Amino acid sequence: MIRALVCSFVVVVAVSVLGCGAAKRCTVENCAGCCDTARDQCMGGSEAAACGVNGAACMTCAANQACLGNACVVPANVDGGAGGAGGTAGSGGAAGSGGTAGVGGSAGAGGTAGAGGTAGAGGTAGAGGTAGSGGLCAASPVTCSDQATMSLDFKATPAPGLITTVAIDGGFLSTIDSRAGGFNPTQAFVYAAFSPTGLDKMNLSDTQAIDNLDWDLAFKRFYVRINSGDSGPSCVGAQATTSTFDALTAAPAGRYEADDFLSAAPGCNFIDDGTGLTTSPRTALSGYYEYPMSCVKMTGKVFVLRTRDGRKFKLQFMTYYSTEQAQQTCDTTGSANMAPGGTIRLKWAPLP
Repeated sequence: MIRALVCSFVVVVAVSVLGCGAAKRCTVENCAGCCDTARDQCMGGSEAAACGVNGAACMTCAANQACLGNACVVPANVDGGAGGAGGTAGSGGAAGSGGTAGVGGSAGAGGTAGAGGTAGAGGTAGAGGTAGSGGLCAASPVTCSDQATMSLDFKATPAPGLITTVAIDGGFLSTIDSRAGGFNPTQAFVYAAFSPTGLDKMNLSDTQAIDNLDWDLAFKRFYVRINSGDSGPSCVGAQATTSTFDALTAAPAGRYEADDFLSAAPGCNFIDDGTGLTTSPRTALSGYYEYPMSCVKMTGKVFVLRTRDGRKFKLQFMTYYSTEQAQQTCDTTGSANMAPGGTIRLKWAPLP
C-alpha cells in the first residue's frame, strides 16, 4: 500500500512517463547516438562532451579533438604542417608540388600520398584508399571486456595464421588462415589492419587486442569481428549494402554498425547472430554467411567498412572452406562434403 502511494506521488509530481518502474536501459536497440552510462541516458552523440554512435558509451573528446560524424577526431588543420616544393608534410598536412604527404595528408601535383593519404593531380595513392578528415577517434574501453573474453574464449598468444593479399581486377583478394587449430579452436583470432599495400596481419593476442586501437578486422573460424563496440576500443563501423561489388563505387549514406554481441552492462549477456549457431557472436559483419543446413553458406552481401581514420572499403566474403569448389557445393547444395573450414577469401577495394 505504501509503495503504491509513493509511486502515485512520483507520477503526479514528476510527471514521469515511465512511472515508478525501472527506466529502460540505454542500448544499441534504442539509441542511435551514444549512451551516457552514468545517467543511463541516450545522447545525440555529436557533442565533444558526449560523442559516439550506435548505443556505444559516450566519449569525451580530447582538447585538440572535435566530434565529427559521431567520432572524436583531430580536425585536418591540427598538427598539420605544410611542405614546400619537394618537402614533406606532417600528419594531416599538405605537401607542395613534388612533396610527400604524411598519414592522412594530401600531396600536391606530382606528389605521393602516404598511408591513407590522397594524391593530387599526377599523384599516386596507396592501396589504403583515401583518408577522411585525417583525424583518429579516441579510445572507448570495452564495457563488458571480461564477458567478451569468456564468451569468445580469448587467448593470450597471437594466432599463427597468415594473411596473403593479391591484386585482382577491380580490387584485392586477401586469403586469411582462420582455422584457429581446428573445429574446436585452440588459437586466437587473426587480427588485421588495412595498410597502403594490403590487409596486413598484426601480431596481437586476443587479450592485447581488446585494448588496442590499431586493428580493423579479426578472424577466427567463421567469426569476423571489427574493432568497435563489444569487440574493441576503436570506432570501426560497417554497413551492409544491397549493391553488387562492381557496381558499388562510393559509400552510400547510412548508419555504420559496431559489434554488438553482449547486452548492456551490468548484464553483459551473450547475443548470438541468429543463424542457429548459438556460439556465433552478433557482429556487424556476421550477415556475410548463413547456416541453412550443415555448412557455412556465403550470402554474397557487399559491406562498406569505415576505419578509425575515416577510410572506407567495400568488402565481399567469397569463401570459408579450403577450396572454392567446396564453397560452391555448400552454396548450392547445403553441404560442403566435410571440407575443412577456416580459409576466408575476402575481396575488397578502397572507396573514395
